[in-house]
Amino acid sequence: MTWQATVQIDKDKVDVGSVTVIWTDPNTALGVFSYSERIQANAAGRDAFIVRAIAARDEWQTYQQTNINYSANVLSFLNTADPKVGA
Repeated sequence: MTWQATVQIDKDKVDVGSVTVIWTDPNTALGVFSYSERIQANAAGRDAFIVRAIAARDEWQTYQQTNINYSANVLSFLNTADPKVGA
């Protein structure tokens, strides 16, 4: 999977802009992640943004997967505990 990006440079400041990136996870259960920041429109701003976006995506993936795992766990125990399930 690759990222999608949209950049909007300020009209009154050519060295500042907003960047929004979207990651559609190959694990469809995780869904879609988006991340936005205002950055300096230069190589240093770009490179720092990239590091933060990847780190935020990785944290999001872990969070999403943890929620999925806990949901499956609760559902499994609920279905086991409920005598009306499968009746």
